[in-house]
Amino acid sequence: MSKHYSVIDRQQSITGQHVDRFISLKEAREVTRDFTLKTDSVISHLFEGVKVAQVLNQEKCHGVRVYHGKHRDGLFKNMHAIIMIGVDEFNNDMADGLILELSTTCPPFCMDMFTDADSDVNKDLWVNAGSFISPELAGQLTDNFTYNIDSNVAYLFSAEKVRQILGQPSCNGLKFYHGESATGEHTLIATGVNRFGKDLRLGQMLTSELISTL
Repeated sequence: MSKHYSVIDRQQSITGQHVDRFISLKEAREVTRDFTLKTDSVISHLFEGVKVAQVLNQEKCHGVRVYHGKHRDGLFKNMHAIIMIGVDEFNNDMADGLILELSTTCPPFCMDMFTDADSDVNKDLWVNAGSFISPELAGQLTDNFTYNIDSNVAYLFSAEKVRQILGQPSCNGLKFYHGESATGEHTLIATGVNRFGKDLRLGQMLTSELISTL
């Protein structure tokens, strides 16, 4: 989708590669806390599970790549975005397939891994938890972010592991947290959430090991 990144040889299958890994709640907390303490912006993005499954269930989809993006105008002007696109066996973006954006963000909808009780305070959580967009808009959003940026721009997650998260009991969606690694690099943590938008803290949490940089 984006012209800015280069990761692995497109003739090399990603099947069986060390693309991503499951992490503990303790590690997830440390990584997300370090990021959260340094920002007053968006800290997480939530997609409805059925929409993520639609991306994963496309023929020849072996994973998803999650890009950073930024809205330049309109209702979401200057807001950070993340864009999810299917990836084939050879790590190519499936630009002719489904592309997911317009997630529900925290803030304002925040039920995180530090919350114990279920609540219906976020009853509108799922109203806009992901919408499919055109390749043209996806390219525009990613270019808006990557212009003059020297950092990670995308993260690859295997379809198999994302399906494991979505297949957990009571899982209604997939949430991506912004994080910061021990070396100061930006990262994303993926976790399942229940119908209240609360993280499944005893479930599986995933981080990408195959990132794309400028």
